[in-house]
Amino acid sequence: ANAEAELEAEMNQLSKECNRDIAEVQKQQVELKEQYLGITNENTLILKEIAQVKARQLFLKREMQREKENRSDTRDNSAQKQKPICSYEEERKQLQSLVNIQAERIQNLKAEIKKLKRKDGT
Repeated sequence: ANAEAELEAEMNQLSKECNRDIAEVQKQQVELKEQYLGITNENTLILKEIAQVKARQLFLKREMQREKENRSDTRDNSAQKQKPICSYEEERKQLQSLVNIQAERIQNLKAEIKKLKRKDGT
């Protein structure tokens, strides 16, 4: 009976230690996820800035192209008009790609937040 009590006490002590370790690891996990969320938000802001800069660049490219077209003769105009359309399409695809990446990251963040809320609630 004494050996059983000692084993049970030792088992309870180990269980408490394990529970403390688990709680500490879970706390670290939450902190790391919050850190990840913060970094992801920073990256999203940077990507938005990049998209804005790209849009501005595209606008300026088109403006420059219009200026060139205004200065060139009609034979050059038809060839130059085709090039901006291609450039515009490429830029549009790049911007759309950035938007899609951001949307995917936002969805991932939403899913991660839901997971964190569920873990905190249980």
